[in-house]
Amino acid sequence: MYKKLFFFQFLIYFYLFFAFYAVSFAGIASPYDEIRDEFKTIPASIIKLENQEIIIDKGGDQGIKKGDYFQVFKRGDVSVDPDTKEIIGYLKNKQAIVQVINTLKYTSHCEVVSGEGPFYVGQQLIRFSGIDSVFMGSDMVAKDVKALLIELNWVPAGFNSLLKFVYEGKKLEVFDHNSKKIREFDIQSSTRNKDAKQDKPEKNQIVTAERLHKDINQTIFAKIPMDIIQFEVDKSAEKMFFLTNQGFFVTPYRKKGDSQLLYVFSGIYKPVSFSISKDSRYIALNLIIPAIGYKGILLENGEGVKLLRKDINMYLSFEGDALYGQGLEKDRMPARKVFTLDIKGQELLYLSEEIYPEYFILKNSCFRDIGADGNTEHIFFHENRVYIKDNADKVSVFEIPSAKISDSGFYCLKGAPDNKAVIAVNSELVTISMEEGVYKLRSLNLLKDKENEAVIGINKINDEIIIGVKSLSEGSAMTTLRSFLLKEIF
Repeated sequence: MYKKLFFFQFLIYFYLFFAFYAVSFAGIASPYDEIRDEFKTIPASIIKLENQEIIIDKGGDQGIKKGDYFQVFKRGDVSVDPDTKEIIGYLKNKQAIVQVINTLKYTSHCEVVSGEGPFYVGQQLIRFSGIDSVFMGSDMVAKDVKALLIELNWVPAGFNSLLKFVYEGKKLEVFDHNSKKIREFDIQSSTRNKDAKQDKPEKNQIVTAERLHKDINQTIFAKIPMDIIQFEVDKSAEKMFFLTNQGFFVTPYRKKGDSQLLYVFSGIYKPVSFSISKDSRYIALNLIIPAIGYKGILLENGEGVKLLRKDINMYLSFEGDALYGQGLEKDRMPARKVFTLDIKGQELLYLSEEIYPEYFILKNSCFRDIGADGNTEHIFFHENRVYIKDNADKVSVFEIPSAKISDSGFYCLKGAPDNKAVIAVNSELVTISMEEGVYKLRSLNLLKDKENEAVIGINKINDEIIIGVKSLSEGSAMTTLRSFLLKEIF
């Protein structure tokens, strides 16, 4: 009996011991994770104007706290076509900064700390976006925090700022413009390097094979715990560029190597696509901002990637030697006008324009000389139809009933043979050719499981076509690259 009692007591202590440690370890979190969460950008809208206060539609349940700053945006100057003098869109300007003085469950009361009205119901705000901030203390910790909170506008010590980050010993304190402490974090010096490392992109996120096999359906596994939206290969340098929800990366293609982060995203922006100029000098990144629209970013690609402009209110796309842009049209997005652009320094020059149907989106399009006659056709996709617009503005329409319109993916093979085009429409690959003056579309079944896979990129290297394939299975984060011989496609 005593042995049985002792045995049961032992089991109880055993389970309590492990339960204690499970709870303890579960509670361990990086202070850098906490800093990122506390200062993440959150969009909001003005729902009421009451005396001198502004009431917004976010409160304590959404993570808003007393002392938080919001940037208020307003519709800015009209963007005018330099040739026709027509309105092609509006710039988004900063109007004011407000600070939260009281929070309820779903709403917050704010007061203006800089800028001025008038304000209106429905106006957009973003928490901790572009707020002047200064860091005082350890350079190593400052480097980590600034890299983490890129949506803040970091200014040198001694400059006027609304936020002041002060690091002393093991504690990071954050003060507002009235020197009131609004946040506090414990940063242990012994864990600083480990925590900072966790905030950086993991190395070896892409594991490539030593060489690219020529066999049909040979798979190169790319174990990336996030979505690849598009990929593009620089033939000369054997590099693969790819876009994720975290940022814009480059990695060795045929050889094993570490992924390198070229440009990081933060906050409410959702990356949509990217493209590279024919001479590889420029990179255009496209993001979408909820309730505001597209945001274009231009990078210069040299020995390192340098930011040229990040405030372009257009969707941008490099096609061969040209850069195209599609923006807003009055209160509607996207515009029917598509502009041919040129880059001069940090400025964009408008060269020409074309008018497209209302449903046309530059993202779901590409330019190809299918007829091999020196005239470029424009291929674009809407719902479950492929449209081909020729040089005489004649539009041919083709249905692809099996294309999954819910995934909204459209990719066009660069470097296809003359009088050929290859497009990936969600889970469908299609070749387009011209035979006896008539466009011909043929479907290719390159996916192993069309119901649970979608194409997320397509490119060509020498005699091979590479496609990126994302698993649509619930809970799966697997993305693979697959290689096919060019002769097998055509």
